[in-house]
Amino acid sequence: MRAAADDHDQTAVRAVFAGVARRYDLANHLLSGFLDTRWRRRTVARVAPRPGERILDVACGTGALTVELARALGPDGEVVGVDFCEEMLAMARARCMPGSAGRPMAKVEWRTADAQRTGLPDAAFDAATCAFGVRNMMDRLPVVLAEMRRVLRPGGRVGILEFSLPRRRLLRHAEQVWLAALVPLIGGCLTGRFGPYRYLGRTIRAWDHHVDLSAELRAAGFVGAVARPMHGGIVTLHQARRA
Repeated sequence: MRAAADDHDQTAVRAVFAGVARRYDLANHLLSGFLDTRWRRRTVARVAPRPGERILDVACGTGALTVELARALGPDGEVVGVDFCEEMLAMARARCMPGSAGRPMAKVEWRTADAQRTGLPDAAFDAATCAFGVRNMMDRLPVVLAEMRRVLRPGGRVGILEFSLPRRRLLRHAEQVWLAALVPLIGGCLTGRFGPYRYLGRTIRAWDHHVDLSAELRAAGFVGAVARPMHGGIVTLHQARRA
């Protein structure tokens, strides 16, 4: 019964993202005050891609972080973007069409796959990233982290960027009001779909209340886990490495 429930949940989440794929990037820019680009670039800087490396971007969505990684790597590296929503990957492929990158970048491969079972070989990557994806897999988080660890080489880095709630009481209250009232209104008006943005607020609150990602990373066999809040704690970059 649990497997059936998980399959149902994944189908529902896939439908959420498929429904907003065409305006997903625009909504993210506006809802974050155009800070989302800065968050991704800081993530890339912290992961510190090196020439010739292979990097896996899990739950890559429309490929915003994937392309930033490819630009940082330069022409000698490779980035693999994995997502289970084909509609999001269609937008990612369009982002990476010939002539769209602006400067030499690493080879990019897009794969339709579940983050729990990527189908990629063991110890094939130097780093693995995920931006705003693991929150949608809370009930399967140990499996997802184990899969990320499996595909990393010893010493491989992991960087997970995720929403969070500020620790300061006033900021935390303001963020909760924003998530509960304004995000569904603005996101719904931009995309014509209000449900996905109500879902966004619910999952951020649940994530903050129930998940200690540093502890989860350690339990999955990573070492050196550290959490780096950004912009008052509305997002947090989690880093660790495979022992």
